[in-house]
Amino acid sequence: MSQPQYKQGDLVYLFDPIKIPKGEPLPHPVLIISSDKSNSHEKFYTGLMMSSTTHKDRYSFDCTNEMFESPLKSGSQIRIYITVSFKETEIKNFANRIKRVHLKILLNQVKDLLFSID
Repeated sequence: MSQPQYKQGDLVYLFDPIKIPKGEPLPHPVLIISSDKSNSHEKFYTGLMMSSTTHKDRYSFDCTNEMFESPLKSGSQIRIYITVSFKETEIKNFANRIKRVHLKILLNQVKDLLFSID
């Protein structure tokens, strides 16, 4: 089994942007959160959408330049509830990478908000 080109923590753009429920495209970057082990199984990824919306709520994960290898657009945040699944062939290009320490914080927040038992 060959290794996937992209890794957990990579911020990528997709050829076909995410679509909101009414079908309008959202050309936002997506942060790969699935593990490298699962990514290598079928070169299939799970990610979270990044946005620069000013709307903040409990599903916002504010991002700063210090969290990533390269500077971000001002006001960037990860929208924890907008999950996307995609194949490697759907990735247009690599954009950035979140630092591991911040990825761990994000994944804990995802676990607490999306996968907790109410």
